[in-house]
Amino acid sequence: MPLSPTQEALVGALIAAALGVVSAVRVQLFSDAAGLISVLAIAVSLMLVVVFSVVIGAALPFFYGHLGLDPCDSFSSGTTKRP
Repeated sequence: MPLSPTQEALVGALIAAALGVVSAVRVQLFSDAAGLISVLAIAVSLMLVVVFSVVIGAALPFFYGHLGLDPCDSFSSGTTKRP
């Protein structure tokens, strides 16, 4: 059963939180010049990228359907063409 957009956003937030914590710890441990602001900026930007990509990926099929296009086309890459 597919997840709803709300559930997709929750999964994206959980993944983003985990990646944000891991990246913050990694930058703090392995960077000599990284201050707290730099660590937070890196972690928050990574978290935002993950959340936005999950939400957009979940919303694209609904948007395509609203436009009258095939929602399955939202998953195809730009390098493939249908005959």
